[in-house]
Amino acid sequence: MMIVAFDCDGVLSNFSLGAAKAIESFTDLKKVYELQEKLQCWDWFEVFLDEAQLMRMDAIIKSEGFCRDLEPIGEGLKTLEAVKERLKDALGDDFKIKVVTTPWKGSKHWFHERIAWVEEHTSLSGRDVTFSCGKNEIAADIFIDDKDQNLLNAEHSKKKIIWDRPCNQKADETDLDLFRAKSCEDVMRLLEIAIEDYLSFTS
Repeated sequence: MMIVAFDCDGVLSNFSLGAAKAIESFTDLKKVYELQEKLQCWDWFEVFLDEAQLMRMDAIIKSEGFCRDLEPIGEGLKTLEAVKERLKDALGDDFKIKVVTTPWKGSKHWFHERIAWVEEHTSLSGRDVTFSCGKNEIAADIFIDDKDQNLLNAEHSKKKIIWDRPCNQKADETDLDLFRAKSCEDVMRLLEIAIEDYLSFTS
């Protein structure tokens, strides 16, 4: 069975936008989303917030509704559905698409809200959601994530696609199995190669 895994936050759901709006709700900061994109780094909370504010931010992210209300990333959702349709056409039922996600530590809401989010915004079901605190252990024919460290250490994934975002522009792309995708079309080109590899292996 061919497996394609999509990270959720940063590929399908816009966690950074939700977090930026939360910061603006209890600080005097404006245009946080635009500012964090210019920083091109992962640990941008610490740039804007002091220790007390970081604790407040953590509480907001843990709270009911934060995960559920994250806005979708249109190009990411378009890509997921296009991949699903192409795999169905090429392989019939011999494939699986997974949404891989790490729940926010200490939150009692993220598990059911993330499943609800996936079921609302995609054609997948809760059975297709994999919760993992070690994304590098995901086994897939293709693994799509916006964080390079998850991909570079993903020894069980054959093709690794880094979903282009401002925060990963400094990613180490020396891994020959790591490809950068800026659009659905980029992913689909790599998917065709993966399908050919899979069919040649299983024939």
